[in-house]
Amino acid sequence: MGLGFWTGMREAQVGRIDARARAEVVATEEKRYQQGRTDRAEEIELSNLTSLRGAVLPMIMARYSKNKEQRDSITSQLSALEGYQLSRGVSLALIKSGQAGTVIETAKKDGGFLRPEFISHLTQSATAEHGEEDDNKLAEIVLNGIKLVGNDLSDANQEASIFEAVFGAKTQEQLLASIGTLNITTPTFTSSALNINFAEGQALNQGTITSIARETKERMATMFGTGVKFVADSAGGSGSMQYDGTVPFGQNRATNVVSKINDVIVKVQQSVRDISGNQDKVFSKVQELIDLNASYENVMNYLNFGIGVNQRTRSLVFAPIPVSPSELPDATPATDSGPTQPEYGGFSFNENTLDALLQ
Repeated sequence: MGLGFWTGMREAQVGRIDARARAEVVATEEKRYQQGRTDRAEEIELSNLTSLRGAVLPMIMARYSKNKEQRDSITSQLSALEGYQLSRGVSLALIKSGQAGTVIETAKKDGGFLRPEFISHLTQSATAEHGEEDDNKLAEIVLNGIKLVGNDLSDANQEASIFEAVFGAKTQEQLLASIGTLNITTPTFTSSALNINFAEGQALNQGTITSIARETKERMATMFGTGVKFVADSAGGSGSMQYDGTVPFGQNRATNVVSKINDVIVKVQQSVRDISGNQDKVFSKVQELIDLNASYENVMNYLNFGIGVNQRTRSLVFAPIPVSPSELPDATPATDSGPTQPEYGGFSFNENTLDALLQ
């Protein structure tokens, strides 16, 4: 064979090697290009998902916050209204009508009470609007299937669920599907206003308050004895007390007792409108304590925790006073100026003392 044959074979072989090398380079570049396109697509998708998250999260959280704010407001107002001796159904009816805040302010202006007559008026207005039902049924009618109050466990986990739905999703499709399962709708909880005459809930007028203060000073001056005199005010005010001699508890403490008795009678009068009857009953208990030589601590403790009003029966209730000094421990002697009386002893009352009597 000639030399040209082998040279041709060699050239063909080299050509195939070069072609294969070029094909491999092209394949590598094509693979790199396709990977780049895939990476870029993933970057774009991730960027779009991040942008979508950033767009929807504030919106979802705003709706969640509005829902929670409404629930918290209803719960707070419900607690306040029930504290003023209104039933749950009537309280919810007032909240739904948007009049709860006005009723709460009315109670605050009257020392934290609603008059029994006003409570009855509110109850009649609620039943006129929603029907004659017992309290549980009335509450159910007012809520109308919307669970806005009570122990709803979704509240505690709602925020965590929102973040899990938004940031746990790996794709836009998953994100949109997850958002659709969230409970973020704020229900509408309103109705027409109830027919309420707020004049029935008015606080005591100043003339009544002045009259109570004047009567308290005058009667307590008599109870305290010859060392205390009541001085009338020619201008029609509440007058004053003059201390000239021996004063039970000492002058400063006697003044505290008079002030506390006045506060108690005013507070009672706000709930049970019977000035003469209220004063007679309270002064009778104070006289009983004084006759028993009760200490200053005994008297103040009784005035703070031993007198209340049963809103159901609209009557005053009194904690029993121990009748025998031998039943009681020794009290700490008075340290205020003035002579110290024989001590009646100490007895303790607290905010729970009258619970059974107020049922």
